[in-house]
Order: sequence, then C-alpha cells, then structure tokens
Amino acid sequence: MVDVMLESGVQFACFGNHEADVGLPALKKRLERWHERGGVWINTNMPDLLPELQLPSYASVVGLSKDGHNSRQVCLVGVCTKDPSLYNAPDDFGGAVYTALDCNEAALQKSQTLMEAHVEDTEAQKVDAVVALTHQDLEVDIELAKKATAAGIYAVLGGHDHTEYAMSHNGCALLKAGMDAKNAAVMDLFWNTEDTVPCVDSFQLISLSKFTSSKAVYRSVEKHMRKVWKMEREKALVHLTVFQTLMSSKDIRKKQTTLGSFLCSALRDELEVDCVLFDGGNIRGDRDYEPNPEHYLGSKWTFTLADLEQELPWSSEMVIIVLPGSQLSRAVQVSRTVKLGSGGFLQTDGGIHVDPTTSEVRCVGNETLDPSRIYRIGVMHASLAGMNDNPVFKEWSKTHIMPQEDSGKPAKELLKKQFARRMWDKMPEFHEINVSKTGILSREEVRNAYVQTFTRCAEAVDASMDQLLSVADADETGEVTPSNYEAIFRLPTWITLSHFTKEQAMSSKKSSSQQTKMGTFLCDALKSELEVDCVLFDGGNIRGNRDYNPQPGHHRGTKWAFTVADLRRELPWPSEMATVEMEGRHISEAVQCSRQQVVSPNRRLGSKVPNIAGLFKRIESSHQVEGGFLQCDSGMQVRRDYSVSHISNETLDPERRYKVAVLYNALMGMNQNPVFERWRSEPGHRVSMPCPLARELLMRHFLRRLWKLTQESLDIKQDEDISRDKLLAAISKVWPRAGGNTRRSLLRRLLATVVTEGGAGRGFKSSGITYKEYVKTLSKVEHELVEGKDYDKEINQQYLSGPHT
Repeated sequence: MVDVMLESGVQFACFGNHEADVGLPALKKRLERWHERGGVWINTNMPDLLPELQLPSYASVVGLSKDGHNSRQVCLVGVCTKDPSLYNAPDDFGGAVYTALDCNEAALQKSQTLMEAHVEDTEAQKVDAVVALTHQDLEVDIELAKKATAAGIYAVLGGHDHTEYAMSHNGCALLKAGMDAKNAAVMDLFWNTEDTVPCVDSFQLISLSKFTSSKAVYRSVEKHMRKVWKMEREKALVHLTVFQTLMSSKDIRKKQTTLGSFLCSALRDELEVDCVLFDGGNIRGDRDYEPNPEHYLGSKWTFTLADLEQELPWSSEMVIIVLPGSQLSRAVQVSRTVKLGSGGFLQTDGGIHVDPTTSEVRCVGNETLDPSRIYRIGVMHASLAGMNDNPVFKEWSKTHIMPQEDSGKPAKELLKKQFARRMWDKMPEFHEINVSKTGILSREEVRNAYVQTFTRCAEAVDASMDQLLSVADADETGEVTPSNYEAIFRLPTWITLSHFTKEQAMSSKKSSSQQTKMGTFLCDALKSELEVDCVLFDGGNIRGNRDYNPQPGHHRGTKWAFTVADLRRELPWPSEMATVEMEGRHISEAVQCSRQQVVSPNRRLGSKVPNIAGLFKRIESSHQVEGGFLQCDSGMQVRRDYSVSHISNETLDPERRYKVAVLYNALMGMNQNPVFERWRSEPGHRVSMPCPLARELLMRHFLRRLWKLTQESLDIKQDEDISRDKLLAAISKVWPRAGGNTRRSLLRRLLATVVTEGGAGRGFKSSGITYKEYVKTLSKVEHELVEGKDYDKEINQQYLSGPHT
C-alpha cells in the first residue's frame, strides 16, 4: 500500500484504525519507508504512537499565485478515531489510542495554534488556512465542519466509514471519497484579495473509472500482488491442517457439527477468548471430510486453503464481547430451539458442553458454567448487528458500545494464523531446525523442516511457506529469530506470573512522573535477567496506569494474581533493551535530568526569571517529554535533588564504570535525555544488535518461577531425567484449564528458562530435562523470590476457578 500510494503521487497521509492491525514493528517499517521516499505522515492526536519516529503534528504546503507575487501557506492536520469499539489489544497501536486526544478537539486546537503562531512570532510565515485529514464517522466529521472555520479550517477530507459525501457546512467543505479508490475528492481554496479569508471555490467527487491506468503504478501493484495471485491459483496446494478422523459440516444449521466445533476451537485459541459462538449459516461447505485408505487423499485428509474458502466464503469479521454465563447459555439455547434450521444455529467450540435435551450450556472451557461469571466471547460482528435475530445479542447491542463493522478481524485470516501455529507445533524444535547453528532460522531451514515433518505435503511446500512464516517472521526479514519463534507458542492470558498483597500497594499510576512500585518491580526483574548493575527504564513505556489493590471477595484473591494479560497491558511495546557501560556520575545525571522535567517551572528556573511562562514554554518544547522519566530498580537510591546515591545497594562511585540496561530507543534519542545524547556522540560507543526485548525478558523471568508449581505434581526420583511426557502430565494437573496446544506451548516456554551448567536458559528442546537442570532451575527461583514462597498452587487455582474478564 505504501509503495503504490507513493508511486501514485500521494505525499501526505494520516493514520486510520486498520494501521493498528499490522503490529508496531511492521508499522514502523512502513512509516520509515514512507519517509525515505519523501512522504509526510501526519499524526496530530496520538502523541504516544511510535514517539521515536517524531511524526509531525502538521504539515505545510506553500503555493504561489500565477504572477508569482503572492504566496499562501496551507497547513494539514491529520487525526484518527480513538473509538474504543474499533480496537482490541494487541491491535490498539500498543495502547496509544487510550492516551489519544479526541479527533475534533485535537484538530481545532492545533488549527487555532497554527493560525495564531505568527502573532507571537512575527518572523514566522503566516498560516492562511488549515485542511483537516480525518479518519472517523461522518456524523463526527459534520460536527467538526460546523465549527471549523472559526478555528481556520476550511476543508475536511475524511475517510473511515466508506461513505461518499460532498457538502459545505458554515463555509467549510466536507468531502469523503468512499471506498476502494473509486472516486477522488477534489477541492480548490481560492483567495480573492490579499486580506480576505479563503473560500472553497469548488469541491466535488470525481469518478476514476474513465481515467487511463498508470503503467508505473500498475507495475508496482503487480510486483506486490504477484504472490497473492499465485496463491489464489494454488489454494488447493496450501495445506492448513490434517484430519485423522471424520470431520463434517453437513446439516450445520440443525446440529453441532465436528467441523463447526473444530473451527470455533481454532478461532477461540487465536482470539484468546473463553469461547466462540459462530452462526452456522456462515459455514457453507456442507460436506464430509472422511479419511479413507482407498481415497486418493489417504488415511489422513489434508485440509487446504481451498477447503477453507469453500467452508467460509465470506469474511465473517470476528469481534470480542463480554457476557455473563447466564446470557451466554441463553444465546446458545435460543439459537438451537427457535427456528431450527436457520442460519442462526450457534456452533460452539470444543470446550463448551451443551445439554442435548434442553440445549443449555453446562460447561465453558471444560469447566462447569458459572452463571454470574463474565466470559470473553468471540462472535461475528454481523450477529451483534442483528443477523439471525438472536435476542441476547440484540439486548447486548442496546446497552453496550457497538463495535464498528470494520473493527472485526476476518475469521479466515484468524484461522490461517492459528493453523500455521499448529503446524509449527508439529515441527522439530528450534535447535533441531537450526542445523547451521547460527541462532536464526533461515527460510531454507524452515522449508527443510516442513518437508521432513509433512512428507505427504512436500510437493506443496512452496505454496505453504508464506502461510507458515506469517506468524513467525514478524519483522519480515525472511528469517525467524528465537524471540519470534517463542512468540508463535502463545501463553494464555490467564496464566498467573506473580501476585501482589494489599500491603505492597503495587501501582503503575503516574509512571511518567514518579517512581512507582510497578516500575521498581519490572526493573528488578530486568536486572536479574540481564545481570547488570542497574536498570534505567523510561516510565512512558509502562502503560498500565492502574492500582493492583485486592479487595475482600475480589476474584483476584487476597493476593492480586498478576497475569500474562497484566504484563502485556503494562508493556504493550516490545521495548528493546541495550546493555552499555556508563560512569557513575553519568548515571546519576541521566536520572536527574529525566526527573527534573516534571518539576514546576518556578522551581526549576526560579521566580526572578523575566517572562517565565514564555521562557519555560520554549525550554519545554526543546526538552524531553514526560515519558522520559527514568524508573529505577530497588538497588538504586535517589536523593531529594534527584541525584543517585547508591547502585546495587552500594554507595555510588562517580568514576566507576557500571553495567547499565537502558531502552535502546531512549539511548538513540527518544525522550531526548542529554546524557544519552552525549553517550551516543562519543566515539567508540555502539550497541550490539539485535537487542533483547524487555517483554520477552520479563516473560522468561516470570515463567522460570512457575517451575515451582510443578514440584508437587512431578513424581521424580533423584538423578532421574524428567521426560517431556512427564512434564506435560504435571502441567495438565497444575493448569487443568489448558488445552493440548496450550499445554505444549507452556512446556516450550518453560523449557526455554531451564538453567544449564553455564547458568543460562538452554532454549527449546524436544526432550525433557535432567534432574540436575531441574534442581538448578528451582534453586535460582528460590533465590529470586522477594517474599519467600511467593508462588503457590492455591493462589493460582483460586484465580483459575474464579470469574475474570
């Protein structure tokens, strides 16, 4: 899309909600590509979105009159909707939408500031008009247009809701070109004399159907689409999964089918929800997949992309809602007892058990249904919008914010990703695939492992490789790093990593302006994992903004169960960590600079400075933003003047060179800490790449602690190796809620934390572990626990059996 837009001559763009779908690493690459080729990406209302790219809050265009004697400056602002119904983590711009400004408010404020700028700075060129690029609903765009001219906005060019619209409101033209580039919105701003405000001389939507195609643009399209067109021709060769028993989608409008259960279970695992309810009328294959030795497909039926297309001919966008257990059961019951044979018969996943007589739900997630518990449920957006008239979904839509239609994720794409994860699960382990011993899997190594595992599918390997790498090659490099491989095997969001007592008063609130307990907690874990003297972590990257305060009767228990979901919420971005050496005095200065920024201007500059407000405003504009407040680990002590007195609980030596872990982006200029800028400018200071990701380091750190939970469930003898099967059996006892794929993912992640003779995690392996490795791992866990026996089975089970959202 970026290449084609630039080839078409597009120079300015702003964010839309679907830019959140690709993930921050891929989005960052695309924006960098856009900038390299001269494009300007405007971000007026989401300051916390990829701040290291320093996206402009406006852009400027200067035009000359025909005689060349007069010029006009038009500024562009660009805003994107923050409607919560459009976003679900992790596809929420890393959480940046939650700190975003309202679109209209941001556009009006920025425009007013631009229009008034020349009054304060007479040397600045006057801004003559502002044009707002928006990505929001038509109704809200109309509200903006009605107020626009008072703030200097004379045109609003909108997108998002696929609507075609061209009208003027109070002198402001509002144009929305619709969808699929069928139209172009064209408008002229005209100044009649030197002093007048502009008028919108003309505005219209022009159909592009009569225009000649650009050969250069078509070549760009063809280059990118060639892979897709090839896959379209080879869908029957793209293998997604294998059926070893009969699967059927016949009579799917009248009964629960095996294929319906299979597809719903896969959607549940990919969406990471408690269950999935899917209208049977949207599963259309109406066929049996019956493995038979006499059939040409053999005793194992290979389910291909062509089969999936036949079963799901429509996109069937999925959204996530919450419902109490009683309503969940009612939704299923109504769908199966009213209008039997209609498309509204709800197919359910394998963890839901329905009474065959009453059609009431008895179990969810293979656990007895709790009528009062709130469950996270994946459903089709069309079902919520009224398709098939399920009364439960209708009632829900009246009392909740209705997700917008384009907020959903296509079921087919979700299923393709889930099937790719399951194929990886059947392939050899990382170290077995990596025959080159480079620590990174090449495409050829993955290809060879695929052929070795799926011998009957070898002829289709080239058609299936892109599908396989879709969930592994997040950086689009053609290679798979250990961290990317690890991320394939996702942990369920409900796994408990730690817990907090009320007395601890754990909180991440105001992490951008003060040292928080959560900041200390995370920095301590990073310090342990990276084995450094201290950790400096920009508070703006800790995003949870919440108190972890257990209350009597709370479902988190008397100790707050800190889960995978909580960790993701606190660290929505990968956050690369660099390990460097710094002198003690420089560490102290870095902390001091980062914390003085949030002190009031009078305290920082003194009350005798003339024109203090204007001076402070200019200093603030050149200084770092509040996100640069450096959180420190518990071994560091900071004085009242914000200088550091201790590192690793020892008095700071100003001349000593300490080993420091710091955010790579902060070191490279994010938040503009002057100490880091000096470090970067000094010769010989370089950072070894790639840097480990904070989120993965923390996950590995906390997962290592979970080995403690397996002790009671493992029947082992001294000096006896522990097999993979024995570990899986222990995991199923400790986490009974986890399904087969989840247990294997958890095992893989646990094995990556095993402490070897060298003291580090050995990575993934297909076998079990030795007795010595197990003892070493447990001893390291005991050493790391801050409060003794901090993780016990009782706490974990209390959370798993209770209601949660």
